Amino acid sequence: ELFNVMIGRYLANASGATLDQIGHDVGEDRPLSGPAATDDDQYRVLIYGRIGANRSHGTRPDLLRILGLLA
Repeated sequence: ELFNVMIGRYLANASGATLDQIGHDVGEDRPLSGPAATDDDQYRVLIYGRIGANRSHGTRPDLLRILGLLA
């Protein structure tokens, strides 16, 4: 049980309200419309992109890395 709870907190495994909280924590609230509004996998892509943007220094390699996360 505890193992499943811990694994569910990782971004790659999170869903529903847990995923919403992770998104909120990194500054990417779930959109109100569009595919990511109801699809956790689509929303997870946005969160990965936000994390990349948050860690970016605006360089070309940073931009390419973020685009790679979104692909």
